[in-house]
Amino acid sequence: MKILHFSITVFLFSVIMFMASYTDQYAYACSCAAQGPRPSEVFGKSTAVFSGEVIEIDKNDSSNIKTVKFDVQRVWKGVSGNQTTVVTGSGDANCGYPFVMNETYLVYAEGNPLYTQSCGRNTLFADSYDDLRVLGPGTEVPEFPFAIPILLVSIASLIVFYRTQIRK
Repeated sequence: MKILHFSITVFLFSVIMFMASYTDQYAYACSCAAQGPRPSEVFGKSTAVFSGEVIEIDKNDSSNIKTVKFDVQRVWKGVSGNQTTVVTGSGDANCGYPFVMNETYLVYAEGNPLYTQSCGRNTLFADSYDDLRVLGPGTEVPEFPFAIPILLVSIASLIVFYRTQIRK
C-alpha cells in the first residue's frame, strides 16, 4: 500500500510539474499585442507623426538608447523643420525600433524629446497604405523651408534700394 501511495504521489507531482512548465507561449522582454492600435488612436496620442528618411543613427551603448536623425518628407503632426531626431531603445530587449539607414519610415513619436518604440505603428513608408488612408496626404516639407521668407525679404530690399537710388 505504501508503494501505491508513493507511486500516485510521484505521478501527481510529475503531472503538476509538467503542466506548470509546459506552455506554447513565450515571454519576451518587450512583446506587443498581435493586433496593434488603430492609426487614429496612435495619431491622437502622438506628439509627432511624420515620414522621413533615416540619415544618421547614433547608438549610445552605455545607456542602451539610440538617436535616429531623419530627413523629414511629409508631416501630419508636430514637426516644423526638414530634419528631426527621435530616440528609441537600442535593441529588442528594451523595445527599440529597428530603424535602418537610408530607409524611409512613417513614424509616430511621443514626448519631448521625441521617442518611439517597437510596439507602435512605425513602419516602412512603402508599407504604410492602411495608415495613409486614415491620415490623408499630410503636408510636404519644402526642400529649403526659408526660401519664401528670404525671397520676400530680397524683393523688399530691392524695392527699398531702387527707391533710394531714384531719390538721389
